[in-house]
Amino acid sequence: MTDEVEEVDPWASKPEPWIILASGTQGHPFRPDPDEIHIEDIAQALSKQCRYNGHIHSRYKNEIYSVGQHSVLAEMLVAQHNSSRKARLGTLLHDSGEQVFGDMLSPVKSRYPQFKADEKAYCNVVFEKYGVPPVVIAPMLHKIIHWADWQMVLMEIKELTAITPELWKAWVGDEQPTQKLRDIDPDFRLWGPAETYDRFMDIFFDLTCGMET
Repeated sequence: MTDEVEEVDPWASKPEPWIILASGTQGHPFRPDPDEIHIEDIAQALSKQCRYNGHIHSRYKNEIYSVGQHSVLAEMLVAQHNSSRKARLGTLLHDSGEQVFGDMLSPVKSRYPQFKADEKAYCNVVFEKYGVPPVVIAPMLHKIIHWADWQMVLMEIKELTAITPELWKAWVGDEQPTQKLRDIDPDFRLWGPAETYDRFMDIFFDLTCGMET
């Protein structure tokens, strides 16, 4: 034993990093194989990841607001506008890359363009596996997904965090969300991981059973 503290990095010598997914599958974040991607793993991981690194209002000290719930509510928002099944499915899966990369806060992620590119590339493999067309083929579909995600961010920050009016103005100026979370889900509350998993999976199977455009 010496006084020096060495950082242990068993991945430094590995040619390709991988992780163990919830199902026991070997997952490769940077070179994903469609055969190693399973919707149950995505639902499991996202249902347990905290949005905003857990920085929601202290009144929720015994609860979490998960990436999985965000994804389900975003899909519900898109469904209210009579969008196609593929747009709804793409919205449900838009954060699927976070099953391996985690939910890095957007202000931090903006400083790591390679991270954003890797996460997007992973998500595109998920999209391809489950029949969501790429942006070059269906740009309007992806506009819907981005619109829903941004509206969810505005609602979540406004209703679930302790942001002040001054900080809101410094962040987005005078922009406001088009509706409230209870307009999407009249019984809105924070779900636990099990409920989030079940809702995520129910919507996925509903959307992928007899997929239509």
